[in-house]
Amino acid sequence: MPTAHALPSGPVAGARRHVAQMADGRSGALARTPAPAPPPPVSGTAATDLSESALRLGREIVDLAGFLEEVDKDSAALNALLSDLRAGAAEVAAANASVSENARAIGAATDESARLAEDSTRALAAAVTRIRDLANWARSLETRIEALEDTLHGVAESNADISQIAMQVNILAINASVESARAGPAGRGFAVVADAVGALSQRTKTAADKVGDRIRTLDAWAEDLRGAAGQASGMAGEVLEQAEQVGQRLGRTSEALQGIRGQGADIAEHAVAIEQGGMAFDGAMDRMRWAVQGSVERVSESRARLDGLVDLSEGMVQAAAGLGGDMADARFIALVRAVAGRVSAAFEAGLARGAIDAGRLFDQRYAPIEGTEPPQVMAPFTPFCEQVLPELLEPAAAEDARIIFCAAVDRNGYLPVHNRRFSQPQGPDPVWNAANCRNRRIFNDRVGLKAGRSTAPFLLQTYRRDMGGGNFVLMKDLSAPITVGGRHWGGVRLAVTY
Repeated sequence: MPTAHALPSGPVAGARRHVAQMADGRSGALARTPAPAPPPPVSGTAATDLSESALRLGREIVDLAGFLEEVDKDSAALNALLSDLRAGAAEVAAANASVSENARAIGAATDESARLAEDSTRALAAAVTRIRDLANWARSLETRIEALEDTLHGVAESNADISQIAMQVNILAINASVESARAGPAGRGFAVVADAVGALSQRTKTAADKVGDRIRTLDAWAEDLRGAAGQASGMAGEVLEQAEQVGQRLGRTSEALQGIRGQGADIAEHAVAIEQGGMAFDGAMDRMRWAVQGSVERVSESRARLDGLVDLSEGMVQAAAGLGGDMADARFIALVRAVAGRVSAAFEAGLARGAIDAGRLFDQRYAPIEGTEPPQVMAPFTPFCEQVLPELLEPAAAEDARIIFCAAVDRNGYLPVHNRRFSQPQGPDPVWNAANCRNRRIFNDRVGLKAGRSTAPFLLQTYRRDMGGGNFVLMKDLSAPITVGGRHWGGVRLAVTY
């Protein structure tokens, strides 16, 4: 232990240099100055006061660092949210561009459809005119066919009269032939005439019969033609009515297309406004994102500087203990050093009796345990530690009501064996597991790594213990190194509440 007249050039001297740098407004290495005069002696009371002040300072710094850590997480979450918002805004802009393009396409298609509708309306109007003319022609044809039928009926009646006259003439010719035969030679000339008249009347009757047959055929044709003309006229009327209905629908379609065209123009106009608003929003998001990013960087820098202050306060505590200060945690320091000594001895005894070899004891390969959350791992030395550590750690954890746990960690913060109440089998709730299943886990945070890697006689740290579910407890972590055959294995951690 240094004397009261020789202040060590360790953490306290470093703290004084750091304070001098801040007072001079300088950073980095000190300018070369003449050696200062020897400092005044430090009494045990002053060392105790320094130790207690350093502990209080460390507690406040750790609490502030925890607050900054939460701010850092919130800032990072906000930054991620802003990135998501920016990505969402980009998607909205892309969708809006697609809407604008579709609106223009709809406008072009609507114009083309309106043009086609107008052309169709004009073509249909011309067709309606022709159909109306056809219907009128069909109606007039029906009238003319009726007149033709009337004429045919008249011809048929006249032909019937001719046939009747021919029959009567033929009868007269027969009678004349009979009378000429009775007259003898004197009536022969008259008989010749009578025969000629009879033959002529017979031919006339035959011709009249043929004409009658043809008239009846023509009459049947005229009847069929009149029926067909009537059907054509009716169909033409139906087609005309349907064409007029189609024309009305085309007119309404044209009006609807004009309405769609107007709505498409409105959509395009609103899309332009959305695009302009999106550009302004994107710019604001960029400015906000850079501001948040700057805040994140400043918070991270502040956390790093606070970590340095924590290290400084811890060094001051160690220096005060080295100066003979009567620390309130002296009994806990003695306890953790004693437990570390017993663990070191137990490990060396295990090597000596062959319970484990040095290769497995110092093997830092960790195998994940499937289905665990938070993740648990196994190391080659875990089974050995589970056999020898509980009887050394459990009594120490029960030494004082303020002791939360006593556990051993290797140089990577791996904790193979915890106290029984923190070594429960994992269940389905990760939050409960985080608080109650803390064995076989790696705690490679700042405190865990420093406790596992420190080779100083003891280390006193202040930290916020994560109990899961967003719950933290402010604690003091006292640790002492575990050495096996002169080789550093890790450290014993003793967590004590304030």
